[in-house]
Amino acid sequence: MFTIESDSVDEFSDNLYNHIDMITDDERRFPKMFNGCPMSSGKLKNAEKFDANFFTVTDWEADYMDAQIRAMLETTYEAIADSGQCSSTRPESLSGTNTGVFIGQYMDEELFAYRDYTQLAAYKNFMSQTVANKFNLNGPTFSADSACASSFVALNEAYLAIKYGRCDAALCIGVNISFNPGIQYNFFKLNMISPDSKCMCLDERANGYAKGEAAVTVLVQRRPRAQRVYATIVNIMSNNDGYKPEGITFPSWQRQRTVIANTYAECGVDPARVDYVEAHCTGTKAGDPVEMRAIYEAMAAGKRDKPLMIGALKSNIGHTEGASGLCAVTKVILAFENELIPANLHFRKANPKIRPLIDGHIVPINENTVFAGDLVGLNNFGFGGSNTHLILRSPKIKAQAGNDHIVDDNRYPRLVQMCGRSDQSVDHFFRTLFDRPNKITRDLLHLINELSKSRPYEPTGTGCRPMRYRGFTLVSGTPGADSGLTYTPVLIDKVAKTRPPLCFVYTGIGSQWPAMAKKLMAFDIVSNSIRKSAIVLRDKGVDLLALLTDAKADINKSALNSMLSVVAIQMALTDQLRHLGLEADRIVGYSTGEIVCAYADGCLTAREALLVAYYCGKFIDKIADKKGLKRKFNDLMADNMGHCLDQYCEEVLTTGSPDVNSCVETLLRALDSVIGSQRQKLSSKWVSNINDNNKCEYISGKYFVDSLLLPVMLKTTFTNGVTNGSVIVELSPDSLMAEEIANLNPNYTYIPLMRRMADNCDQLLTGLGRLYTQGFNVSVEKLYPKVSGPVSTGTRI
Repeated sequence: MFTIESDSVDEFSDNLYNHIDMITDDERRFPKMFNGCPMSSGKLKNAEKFDANFFTVTDWEADYMDAQIRAMLETTYEAIADSGQCSSTRPESLSGTNTGVFIGQYMDEELFAYRDYTQLAAYKNFMSQTVANKFNLNGPTFSADSACASSFVALNEAYLAIKYGRCDAALCIGVNISFNPGIQYNFFKLNMISPDSKCMCLDERANGYAKGEAAVTVLVQRRPRAQRVYATIVNIMSNNDGYKPEGITFPSWQRQRTVIANTYAECGVDPARVDYVEAHCTGTKAGDPVEMRAIYEAMAAGKRDKPLMIGALKSNIGHTEGASGLCAVTKVILAFENELIPANLHFRKANPKIRPLIDGHIVPINENTVFAGDLVGLNNFGFGGSNTHLILRSPKIKAQAGNDHIVDDNRYPRLVQMCGRSDQSVDHFFRTLFDRPNKITRDLLHLINELSKSRPYEPTGTGCRPMRYRGFTLVSGTPGADSGLTYTPVLIDKVAKTRPPLCFVYTGIGSQWPAMAKKLMAFDIVSNSIRKSAIVLRDKGVDLLALLTDAKADINKSALNSMLSVVAIQMALTDQLRHLGLEADRIVGYSTGEIVCAYADGCLTAREALLVAYYCGKFIDKIADKKGLKRKFNDLMADNMGHCLDQYCEEVLTTGSPDVNSCVETLLRALDSVIGSQRQKLSSKWVSNINDNNKCEYISGKYFVDSLLLPVMLKTTFTNGVTNGSVIVELSPDSLMAEEIANLNPNYTYIPLMRRMADNCDQLLTGLGRLYTQGFNVSVEKLYPKVSGPVSTGTRI
């Protein structure tokens, strides 16, 4: 929403509740006192600004495009992003759906203001068509011009279209931007514009209104589809005055009363249940008395035991004409959310021509007023005789228990992601989020997470460019007035124009360290994977849980302990990434890492992979014993474990002696008992490290023996099998490959998931965040308590 002096609903809310008169007398539109007409009005802040490139609008189109169309495109994008449509807030989620576009718009002031506006981009009927075109919407399009009632007439049509199945959802838009001083002058001559530039609704001084500007878009959908509900339409109806002896411009209280009464009668709601009506209330001498009489006759006469409260938004923002109805809807939504109705302005003494006001049957809302009701009526009447009444119900959706606990039991931080058109926009989002820590809830982060998954590549399926800048932070603590939240520095990166290949790398032993999985056990998938592995190995006399979580366990006592520990944690990391929707395009392993490649490719089950690792570890230890090298394993330098283990294994596994060869035969028989004689690889994504040209099509016991005995050919493997520009994720307990990857190809992006002796909850989440900034959508919502159904009332991005 853009409205007078407000770039957002939050700013609009602040202005309303702080009693700010949003009418200004500056010359942003036209000179003061044009032909003696007061030119004070309410204005959009930045009507001249428009991100044409984002909406794939050429410079020529942007020059000739009506500013109202530009504003509609921007607010439509925001409305979809804010809505939670179809369980996804991503704007492209509506692409190709049976979603309608219903626009209420009054004057083509820009068309009248510039003589050369004969170009296609400025035609009025192109408003709804342009929105449908840019967002690839396939439902009906409709443009209403019922003067001041335009946006409510459009809303009425949208409501009926959904009700009768003509569309599944509808974007309803109201827009009004003033560019032509001549129109303001003509309305002044008709005694509609206030000489004081104030809308003194219901006051004895009422003498017209000040003009205002707004662009408002709401998305209307059936309740079961919604992930966010601001309000529910109970009913909406329209009619027309028909013939009036007084003339077409004079309102009819009888016809207004009829549409109000019929709106309640049709849906079976007693008007006495409604304590607050947001009135059309323009502050004109003819309009206010007629409308108040109609409201009184339809809703108050002999029907209630307390006065009916009357809101008058135009006293705050002026008359936004074609957009005025949806502006009033926005105000009512704020009243629902805050249980507080913003005050009207400029009321001193009741207009003596409004009898129900004098008699106390209706009362203006002159102070911010507590409101706990669930029903509100809204009037919207058009210059010329169009009348519409709307009934809204507050959703009153309560937050689920623990909504303010953004991390379940503070097990690990919250990964928060967001995308934008520039690094500045992403940074602005996070700064705004951090400035309102008491607003950060599970519901809010759920919506943010969904929005963050907007497609970063062309094509998007719409006429909008992708959001190629992505950023993330880790949030810890509990929000509140005295916030205990902490944030890691926001990391922002620009996504490549096309999706880079994703490669998982599995290293051999050498990355292990004491209690390396202890903190990672906080992740359910990791924990479950390791516990299942522990059950498999229990029969072999191996206490895997102790090896991985007990700092006193001697993980380096033997090659067997080290190998099983590394393989188990690599499988757990693989399970975690798969659970989060991350699948590799290429997988590479060396030495015992080939075992986990087989697991990641689906060639081996978890049990089979662990047994292969078990027999391989026993084999290394047995050879070491025969060569008298077992003691040397315990003396390896912990600060350079990977390098030392490479040297150790090379020394242990040097083939050629009868002892080694006999052990190899024993290992082959053990592995074949697990795998069989050979097993076909399931996919081409596994890049073999032990076969020329990476064309190995089968695995067997011999394959894993070769992976232990043959030299590692990483350079050949990566050169032949891993594309330039790939994102390389190392799945191991330490970042052994960092330097190696940088030397192999500086165009690779390297991401480790764990580091030796680090807080690996943070490290894993940081790795996931970095994957997000490289263009991969990570289902991080699976790491946190589930948010189901519409988010709680008051949640706003």
